[in-house]
Amino acid sequence: MKTAQETFDIVANHLLTQNRQSCNEIGLCMYRGPDNLKCAIGCLIADEDYYPAMEHNNIAWLLEKGYLKKFLDHIVLLEELRKVHDNRHPTMWKKALDEISYEHNLTMVAV
Repeated sequence: MKTAQETFDIVANHLLTQNRQSCNEIGLCMYRGPDNLKCAIGCLIADEDYYPAMEHNNIAWLLEKGYLKKFLDHIVLLEELRKVHDNRHPTMWKKALDEISYEHNLTMVAV
């Protein structure tokens, strides 16, 4: 199992490095999108476990099927990180991640 800090570090580093949303041609967020983009949750899915039909399922389904079993203890954190990717412009991600790190008593990653 990953700790909350490890989970946060993986996702925050991914989002701040990628600095682009993973979306399809009509703007719907995708776990894995064009140009090898990944969303906040998509970056946690192992490449060998990913398949396109996952795109129509939520975090609970991914957890139930075991694709995110290392992160099972952090469902609330995962959902908050998903919302950062899906609902905020990339220019606002750093601020949103700072807020999440504060709320969960985590350390913000340096990218």
